[in-house]
Amino acid sequence: MAGFKQVIDCLPDYLYSNIDNNYRLVIAQAKTDGADLIEFDVALTKDGLLQSGFVFRQRDLAPVQNEGIPRLEAVVKWAVDNDMKMLFDVKDSDPELVYIIGDLFEKYNLYDKAIVCSFYPWVVYLIKQGNQKILSGLTWRSKFFSYKDIENTLPRYSGLVHYIFVLFDIIHVFLLKLITPWFLGADLLLTNNLDISKSFVMEQKERGRHVAVWTVNDVAEMHWMLEELSIPILTDHPCYASIMSHLSAIREKNYSEPALESAAHSSTHVPKAGHCLPHREGIA
Repeated sequence: MAGFKQVIDCLPDYLYSNIDNNYRLVIAQAKTDGADLIEFDVALTKDGLLQSGFVFRQRDLAPVQNEGIPRLEAVVKWAVDNDMKMLFDVKDSDPELVYIIGDLFEKYNLYDKAIVCSFYPWVVYLIKQGNQKILSGLTWRSKFFSYKDIENTLPRYSGLVHYIFVLFDIIHVFLLKLITPWFLGADLLLTNNLDISKSFVMEQKERGRHVAVWTVNDVAEMHWMLEELSIPILTDHPCYASIMSHLSAIREKNYSEPALESAAHSSTHVPKAGHCLPHREGIA
């Protein structure tokens, strides 16, 4: 996991991009803003692989409705050529997808450049069984199997089935903190920012497990996780790195009045939220 010490996700959710145009420009801009890793959702279609997973989070598709969907291998090749690390977020439990990803790791030698994560434990298990050299991570949030959205307002099921999956979620999270990563061979617990805590990070560190967080778009939260917890984060706003540098400078001077005044003076040079990539919302 040494190559993933500082993980920053930069790929925005509005990107239905043309393979020769938009997605390369967006990734390049994110790299300029300080990102060193891109995260993309992967699923199977009838005619091959697609990069997706943001349909439910899209506010307005009008600007990109005529764009194509980039093939996975094209994105991987571009990332390798431009020295960007990758996080494959697998949204499909089809074993065929696992084999295809394994082939890409072999073809492009991605073992120190990429990690494969999924909400589905069996996908993580299959990835590790197929090739022990592939870094894998179990993505999780509370009530994932019983609710569609992060706010837990949209049940996936109704009636008795809903309550069965609520119970399943409770058991899943309990085991996830104890033995599931060991059983699956997962190298990372990719944790939702609403479920993170200092005690959780310390407990997992004692068990020899790595923790990363998705999706962190608040500057103060970023600073706490990177500086205090020392864990990697995924964010839609890599350009906030310059803001965090100001916070770090203030902290190093014990929040003295001159340091605060200096930060206030230089704040006019810090990127505003509107200048960053749009944030993701909603369903995960």
